Amino acid sequence: MRQLRFKHIPKNGGTYIRKSTLNKSLFNKYDKDKGYKNITVNKTHKFLNIKLRSNPKSWSKHIPLSFYPKSYLKKYHFFVIIRNPYDRVISAINHFFITIIQGNENSINNHKNMDKTKQNLIIIFILPLIHLYNSFYYLKIPYFEHFLPQVKYYSTRHKKKCNFILYDNYNQELRQLYKKYGILFKKGHPVTYKKKTKYTNRLWEISKIIIRFLYNDDFKIHNKLKNKNI
Repeated sequence: MRQLRFKHIPKNGGTYIRKSTLNKSLFNKYDKDKGYKNITVNKTHKFLNIKLRSNPKSWSKHIPLSFYPKSYLKKYHFFVIIRNPYDRVISAINHFFITIIQGNENSINNHKNMDKTKQNLIIIFILPLIHLYNSFYYLKIPYFEHFLPQVKYYSTRHKKKCNFILYDNYNQELRQLYKKYGILFKKGHPVTYKKKTKYTNRLWEISKIIIRFLYNDDFKIHNKLKNKNI
């Protein structure tokens, strides 16, 4: 069986994965070392290439699989966490506007600091612009990758090599995957992941419509996983 590698989709509980095991081979050495410099980048990915050069440690762990050379992708199986797009968008907004705009790292886990009305107004008036610019990789803002659709992080042609874990079934599915590939949890690390609050009930109906439109493909994969059709 091929070795397993984790592809970190932002705002999907990936930090827990990185702390869950001493098996560092789970994380792409291609990301962690100097491999990012060798990633084949075409004109479409020009913006991300600039970001990697300027701050490789920050950006490299979130490089989409489509950026990797085929020779590297053929060597491994990958896994990703898929989250409800409503919750992920709110989480990304909280992260960006609390940490970046307000400059308050200490309040990042206290999402009550972000007013419900502000969250919805951001979704209505700002999120579509972020999404538009992100589609061209031109928007030079920190944490832009938090707003990229989840499907952007794994390439369709490598879908058969990708294991999907549903965020809602995080604990059960992660244990099963680790057992399958012979990966051990780090001693003393909680096997149960404490999932953050679900945010769907904070959304206005117009906000839900906008998110469904912008992240339509994310909803498709999430619903398939939820209904066990993948």
